Amino acid sequence: MLKVVMSLLESVKNKNEEAKLKFHYDSGFITYDAVEEPFILAFTRIELDNTELEHMMEGYNFFSEAAIIKITSIKLDRQLEEAESTGKYIFVKVDGLWKVFRSY
Repeated sequence: MLKVVMSLLESVKNKNEEAKLKFHYDSGFITYDAVEEPFILAFTRIELDNTELEHMMEGYNFFSEAAIIKITSIKLDRQLEEAESTGKYIFVKVDGLWKVFRSY
């Protein structure tokens, strides 16, 4: 899973939309879209946090494996000042590959 997360973040860093799409379960939901991407300065931490996994996956029991990954980054805020931001992303395993399912 770590390899997939790192590859996703590398595709964001390189602004490689095609590569970024292959790490998503649904191409209609894309993490770090074109609106947000230009304001990301660095990714600083990746953490597995499954404490809310059971609650978040209610109704989505068709996935054999799932995990919640917290990704922390440094971004420019609305005043164009650096600020730390953490997002939680649900990854699911589909056909043996980990993909971003959604954020919350």
